Order: sequence, then C-alpha cells, then structure tokens
Amino acid sequence: MLLYKPRDRYSFITISRVDNFSTARAMNEKELCIGGSSTKATDKCMGFPRYVLLRAIAQYCATVDEALKLVSKYKEGLRNPFNVILVDASGDAAVVEFSNCDMRIRIPENGGIVCTNHYETDLVKLEARGHALVFESKARYARLIDFIKKCDRSKPIEEVMNVLRSHGPGGICQHSPPQVLCATLVFIMVPKMGWFYVSQPLDLTVELSS
Repeated sequence: MLLYKPRDRYSFITISRVDNFSTARAMNEKELCIGGSSTKATDKCMGFPRYVLLRAIAQYCATVDEALKLVSKYKEGLRNPFNVILVDASGDAAVVEFSNCDMRIRIPENGGIVCTNHYETDLVKLEARGHALVFESKARYARLIDFIKKCDRSKPIEEVMNVLRSHGPGGICQHSPPQVLCATLVFIMVPKMGWFYVSQPLDLTVELSS
C-alpha cells in the first residue's frame, strides 16, 4: 500500500507497485473510491495506460461526477481495457466500461452496482475473452447482483466479507483454474468512514511519495 501526497490536489492511498507512479485501487482524501476489473477487447488504438488514468482520477477528482467528466475527456482511448467502479462519500456510484477506443457508463440499479471481467453494455460486441472466462465472469456478476438484492444492510461489512469469501460456481474467491479467473487480493473501502481494508497474500510495503 502506498500513500501519495502530491503537491497538487488530493492525497490518496493505493494498492500498487512501489516503483509505479500510477495507481490501481485507491481512495483519496475526499473519500472517492476506485476499483475495477480487467477485460479484453478486440478494438485497437493507443492511448493512456489505464493505471495512469486511475491515478489522475484519484489525484484530481472528489466525486463520481468529477471522475466521469474527467474520463470523458480522453477520446484517445486506453491501453489495457478494463471496467472501473467509482463510489464517493455521498453514496453516488458508477461503473465505466472501457474498451481500447471507447467507453460506456453504467449507473446503479436496485440499490447497487457491480462489475466483473466482462462487458454488460453494448461493448459486449468487442469482447475478446474466451467463452469459458466470460461464462465464469457472468456467474460472479450474477452472484454479486443477487447479493445486492438480498444482503442484510444493517450489517454491511459482515455481509460484504461473506460474499467476498464465497466459493463454488460464481464464487468471488478463487484460487486456481480451471477457468483461470483467480482472486489475488480483497479490499473493502467505506467512503463515509474513510476506511480501507486490504487482505493480500503478498508482501506489502508502505511508502510515502510526493
């Protein structure tokens, strides 16, 4: 975990490489939370590496609305397409689905929003993952949507921890093939409280950077 204190705008905590000036999963001092899932797309163009774009969101945006305005400026596209989920302290949330050259925005429905490793918008026409991986990703997505509908919202942390520990078909926690969508870490961010929980089996290093 790294704590960045840039000279301009907002400080933020991120899970990333110590020698990497970009970011992957982050919460900034305004409690804007950033997460996401990798995807693959068939379109081709050269643009910003995705983690640099997420760094810009963490450093310069205080709300989901500001983040959506920022990402909408980058018509050049991205390298490494992905789905990014955004949540702020007011409870506003969104998912942005990126291919290499295009993007779509999804907003919460039925009290929540999720993303996994496939597209839910019309970007599905650009989906480049194999059928087995897409099937597994959709099973995980379905489990999370079911969780949103049925979870006990009086115990949010416990309920989230339970679903993150889930195994079997559509399980969020996976350790090995056959389909090779493996869980590498767990993180829970609570924007209203400024909490950032991380569980990762690898060594963690804390660095201060300016």
